[in-house]
Amino acid sequence: MSPVTPHPSTAIAHRILDHYLAEWSEVVARDLRSARPAEEGEEPAAVRAVYVDGFCHSGGRHLLVGPGRVAGETGSALRGVQALDRLAARAPGTRVPLHTATVLVEEDPAALERLLGDLERIGVAERVRRTGDLAALAPGEIAVVHAEFREVADWVADLVAEATHALCFLAPPAAGKLPLPVVRSLAAAEGADLLLSFPHADLQKQARYRGSTLADLPTHARQTVDGYSAMLGDARYEWLQQWRQAEREGGVREAERRVVERYVARLEQVGEVVKPVTLHLSDEPADTLHLVLMTADPARALALNRALRDTGVEEKAERDDSFRLKAEEAEPKEAEVLELFAPEATAAPPSASGVADVDADRLARTLAERFRGRTVPYRDVLLGLIATDLTPEEVRRAMAALKRTGEAVYRSLADPEAEVAFPRDPVAPTRKKRAPRAREGEITLLSGLEGAE
Repeated sequence: MSPVTPHPSTAIAHRILDHYLAEWSEVVARDLRSARPAEEGEEPAAVRAVYVDGFCHSGGRHLLVGPGRVAGETGSALRGVQALDRLAARAPGTRVPLHTATVLVEEDPAALERLLGDLERIGVAERVRRTGDLAALAPGEIAVVHAEFREVADWVADLVAEATHALCFLAPPAAGKLPLPVVRSLAAAEGADLLLSFPHADLQKQARYRGSTLADLPTHARQTVDGYSAMLGDARYEWLQQWRQAEREGGVREAERRVVERYVARLEQVGEVVKPVTLHLSDEPADTLHLVLMTADPARALALNRALRDTGVEEKAERDDSFRLKAEEAEPKEAEVLELFAPEATAAPPSASGVADVDADRLARTLAERFRGRTVPYRDVLLGLIATDLTPEEVRRAMAALKRTGEAVYRSLADPEAEVAFPRDPVAPTRKKRAPRAREGEITLLSGLEGAE
């Protein structure tokens, strides 16, 4: 079989995965640094980090190329392996050990051989185990499983459930490869993040059969319909009627959008935080990428916005930029004075080219009005911003501004469960004045009282 290189949308998905892996790795690293050491005489409990790639080389869409693969091209599987290795390199010296494990699932025999070759190429072949016995994996080992992902999903879910942190990248080549119950079982794990790529290519083929009943569909078309029904958990095929109506009214792209929205709504019934991202890489419907992040931490959902920015594709995304400065508002302003020693007030990285700076005043005023008179966990503040294109730093800057005016009272925003009070009648905090330092040999007004009875 000829070597392959990813379709542009798949390549973009891999680059976004790269940046999100870095965000996720920082969360694991913070957990390592803040872990409590074990009691004397006890073994410290390890932090367990797991990466799962459910479709490896067959995932996404691919284009055949010439005699070899594009130089330096790395698939999603290798990206996960290398991210865990970089994380493990930072672990020595931490209070608790880090145990990593990687699970790479591939059903295509030829793709499996390419995957094994790639793992050998990056020098990790001695850690590869061709096994489905995931419970027996030693720290640092890489399980390569030759199977359909849905066939081994229960084993993977058991491993993910035992992990402190897990990231599952799932880019099925067809909808039927990832039924909703499989996603539900993985999302049930407390420490799991799922980054899903919605396979939309086969939806466009439904336009040929818009006048056909289910019974009249040819076998391959019926299999596609059944696949999307399984992915959407839609036993009565309501999605197909919705797609056909939307396609008649607004065309293929509008019909596709409706189905993706239906999928996101299903996932919202399963996971705590669901962040969809749609990227239009060109005017062609085929060049659209639909990603969905499921996570327990809303800050990581906003970190996906930063991953889009770092990848350079933020402008291609359908996004809520209501907190961005408009062109007529984007005049140079004096730099804000940040609260001394306040980690929450750290300045955000410069915006990507073509992306306007956040309107910090508008954001701060919105949050103050939304929560005035209430005390809420910080995660509630973030949850209300999931649909926006804000990054975690931009939200913290707005919170720091409210803290300076007394409109938000909190100790730290490091923990999403940290309580934030939004007083109905805010009072700006007063700064404690320090007594002036006496110079050498200088007598202060209070110096004569020292030692007095």
